[in-house]
Amino acid sequence: MPCIRSTPHRHFRPHFPPGSLQCCFSPELVSPLTHAMKLVFTKLNNGPADGMLESPPPSPLTPIAPTSLIPKPSGVVGRVSRGGYTLRDVLEQEYRWEDGLYCKIRERVHCLADEYLEMSLPYSAQAEQPDRLALASKEYPILLKYKGNWVVHDYLCIYLKNSSQKARKEQQLKDNELETAAKGKARDSQLRTSLMLIFLFVES
Repeated sequence: MPCIRSTPHRHFRPHFPPGSLQCCFSPELVSPLTHAMKLVFTKLNNGPADGMLESPPPSPLTPIAPTSLIPKPSGVVGRVSRGGYTLRDVLEQEYRWEDGLYCKIRERVHCLADEYLEMSLPYSAQAEQPDRLALASKEYPILLKYKGNWVVHDYLCIYLKNSSQKARKEQQLKDNELETAAKGKARDSQLRTSLMLIFLFVES
C-alpha cells in the first residue's frame, strides 16, 4: 500500500485586519448636476379629456376680458384723404364684423343719440360728453374690445356731423326766408310811402 503524504497546513494572511470587514475608499469626484441642466417637459393636451366636451368658440356678442384692448386707428374717422380711415372698412375688413353687425350697432347708437343728445350740435360741442351711450356695450359686448369705446365715439362723430350740418342748412334756409320776407315788407312799405307822396302832390 503506497504511503500517503499528508498535505501540510498552509497559512493565509488576510487582507483585512482582524475583527474588521470594512475598507475605506476615497470619494469619487463627480460634478453635481445643477437645476438649470434639468429639462422639464409640459404635458401635451392633444384633445379634450375623456367625458368632457369642447367648449364652442366665443360669439361676437359674448363679453370679452379686456386683457389686450384694440387701440383707435391713427387719423380722423371719415377723412381718408387726410390720413384718416373709414369706420366700416376697418371693422368689417380688419376685425371681421359680419352678418350686418356694423349696421345693427349703428342703428342702436343712433337711437340713443336721438334720445340723449342735441342733434343740431356736433360731437365736440355736446353739453355732456356722450359716454352715457356706452349703454350700447351692454347689448353688444364686442364693443368692450375697443380701447376707450372709440367705435361708439366714431359712430357719434359721423352721425352728429351729418345731423348738425343738416340742422345748420335748415336754419340758414329759415334765416334767408325771414330776411327775404323782411326785405319784401320794407319794399312794400317804401312803395306805399311813395304812392302816398305822389297822391298828395297831385292833390296839391
